[in-house]
Amino acid sequence: MTSHHHPDEHGVCAACEATGLPAVAARDLKPGMLIQDKFKPGPSQTYRVGEVATVEVRPGDFLNVTWSWAWHKVLRGTDPAETVYAYPDGFGEHVVSGADEYLPLPAGAVERPVERFPAVTAS
Repeated sequence: MTSHHHPDEHGVCAACEATGLPAVAARDLKPGMLIQDKFKPGPSQTYRVGEVATVEVRPGDFLNVTWSWAWHKVLRGTDPAETVYAYPDGFGEHVVSGADEYLPLPAGAVERPVERFPAVTAS
């Protein structure tokens, strides 16, 4: 699920440079942080942006971090990004290595969705 950021040959990660924020390791996630789960999504690649709800770090295990979304959006592309799904409430848990990295986003960079998208219709 996560993508490690890969600095270019000059040691600079374009995504980190663009936001002015360094990558954040899973073990350093905090509730309330806004993150993106892929550093350089391609034109048709999906990725997630949203707010971290819970983080549990267990020392000693390889997969030692469990975290969840408070809310998130699944986007496709970057110019402009298309909303594929939106989850205004908590969704799932992710069990990852503490070294997995995410792209932190500045406060207010992404707005919390107010309704689930696409809307689920009753049949």
